[in-house]
Amino acid sequence: MARTRPSATKPQASKPTTDNGKADADATKKAKADTEAKRQQRENQEASHTQALLKRVGKHPALGTENKGESLSAVASDLSITAGKAAFLLMIQAVKDGDVPAITGKDDETLLKNINTARLKVDRFSSWGWLAARASKSEGFIKVGLEKLGLFTPKAENIASKRAELNPPKPKATKTAKPGTKRTRPKAKGNA
Repeated sequence: MARTRPSATKPQASKPTTDNGKADADATKKAKADTEAKRQQRENQEASHTQALLKRVGKHPALGTENKGESLSAVASDLSITAGKAAFLLMIQAVKDGDVPAITGKDDETLLKNINTARLKVDRFSSWGWLAARASKSEGFIKVGLEKLGLFTPKAENIASKRAELNPPKPKATKTAKPGTKRTRPKAKGNA
């Protein structure tokens, strides 16, 4: 039995042919409209989540304001978002309210240099999340941009460890027993 040889040319998918590419233009318009609708839906949902967080938790804990009673993680769970996303929404709101200064720049390079200046301050608003919220850019944009400018080396730098070096924890007061008092807790034996 002889095998048939496949055709040297592949059949091409047929495109709808219309005058002046009208089908392509309509498809592009529809795709843009769908993207815009999804963006608007996401923004509305984030605004709703932010209002619920402000009502139930209050402002971001880094601002030093009093919590309204509910934990961030509990409220985030009720909203079906992560605690990190909930914290980020409160960070964005803190920047909008003017509680934390925004980071701006006339172009991307200037913005990245300003972000780096804020990052090097190593204060409570210099984490990647705070930098992203303050600059209205994603962490990925910031890290890639700083790396391209030679201002950041991935996996070699950690803001939290730098912050800890500059702001060492206060030593805890040690309790000493008064002379002549007995130990109230039994001494641990073995590997306990």
